Amino acid sequence: MIEVRTHTALHVVKGAVRKVLGAKWTASVYVKDNHGRLTVKFERKPTEEEIREIFKLANEKVKENVQILVEVLSRQDAEKKYGDEIYDLFPIPNEVKELYIVVIPS
Repeated sequence: MIEVRTHTALHVVKGAVRKVLGAKWTASVYVKDNHGRLTVKFERKPTEEEIREIFKLANEKVKENVQILVEVLSRQDAEKKYGDEIYDLFPIPNEVKELYIVVIPS
C-alpha cells in the first residue's frame, strides 16, 4: 500500500512539474516503499523559485484530498481519449492492449 501512495504522489508531482515548467516527458521513475524519484526531460535546470512553486502546487493538491480515479481502457480507447499525454520516454510494448490511466482532477 505504501508503494501505491508513493506512486500516486509522483503523479501529483509530475502534474505540478508540467504546470510550472511545461516539461512533458518523464525520463525515469523509481519507487521503493515510501521513497520515490521522478526524472523529467527539460532543457535547463529549474530555478529555485520554480522548485518552490512545484512544491507548493503539489502540496496544495495533496491537501485537497481529491478522489483519484483509475480508468482501465483498451490501448486504442486510451489513445483516442488522451492522445500522447499518456506516454513518456519509455515505450510500452506493442503486446500491451489494456492500460491503467490514473486521473487526478484538475
